[in-house]
Amino acid sequence: MVLHCLTGRYHRAIDQVAAWATLDAAEQKRRLQAVVGHDSGGADESRLPESVAVALEMVLTVRAGRRASLAWLWARRPKPTLSGTARATLEAAFRLYLQEGGDISSATGLSDAVAIAFGDFESLDRFAPSAQAVLLGFAWRNDAPLLKSYINTRLGAGEHRATISALGARFGVDALPVYEQLFEKNPEAVFKGVGIDLSPRDPARLKLYTRLPRRSLEAAISSICGSTMLGSESSVALAKEEANSFLGVLEPVRTLADDIELAVAIGTSPVSPMPSLKLTVFFVGGAGDFEAVNAVGEVVAARCGARDLPLPKLVASLEPDSSVSALHGVGIEIGDDARDKVNVYLRAR
Repeated sequence: MVLHCLTGRYHRAIDQVAAWATLDAAEQKRRLQAVVGHDSGGADESRLPESVAVALEMVLTVRAGRRASLAWLWARRPKPTLSGTARATLEAAFRLYLQEGGDISSATGLSDAVAIAFGDFESLDRFAPSAQAVLLGFAWRNDAPLLKSYINTRLGAGEHRATISALGARFGVDALPVYEQLFEKNPEAVFKGVGIDLSPRDPARLKLYTRLPRRSLEAAISSICGSTMLGSESSVALAKEEANSFLGVLEPVRTLADDIELAVAIGTSPVSPMPSLKLTVFFVGGAGDFEAVNAVGEVVAARCGARDLPLPKLVASLEPDSSVSALHGVGIEIGDDARDKVNVYLRAR
């Protein structure tokens, strides 16, 4: 697929979201172009510079009160080695983050995290160049950049528990109790990595990610909430109720994937130190998967009161001549500041 075609589809999607949520469409398109990194014109991906994003996903965050924001997940073209791919990805991320007004301190935090996770970069070269060592995301909060990194710590050469402990210590949190309850005490969970949110205005936020069968979610919530953080029986019951309500709308969808992504977000702010849970499900349907689109619309309406979000039109604009659905997934967060928020993951096809 020629990159400028995908960018054009995202532009149409931005126009629709901006009209619905009263966003500045021109500014949103400027941010997209900054992430893409190059005006590709009509060039084919194989001939574009290595600094250009060749994999791109839109994250539409909807909140109550007809509010919305856009973030972008991206990856660069693989180099001959995985260490080269990881270096190029981080270099591009640092340039964009600083260009958009980010601070050196946060950029250094990401650099430190990668060093803790992988040690010597060359140790990654025992894996294929296309393996995902680091995935980057960019959002903007109150016009300040938010650098979102997802580090596949399982590729590190060191002892994994020690790596998780050291990453937590770097950002001032004790991550091991969460890791134990999330992964070590849930035999069906597959650990996926560590997410780190960095911003010049807000404290860092760590997220530990796993995948597990949907049937195991309640037991995992009991394990995590009951022994490490959210504490009381009532809070555990509330977390289960929110999770079951979310899945209850989506489970009838025939293209829903069998597993669910469960993450625990650990803030480092003294104002709001309590962790929260992030639940994300994914779809594996073809283009025109109206069953999934309608179910996600129900989730948005129930949590945000947004019954007029033009999601069917938005999805259709991203998959005009594809056999694959543009709707990749939907996620919620269970926590004090997140009950009116839904993340919708979209990929132009």
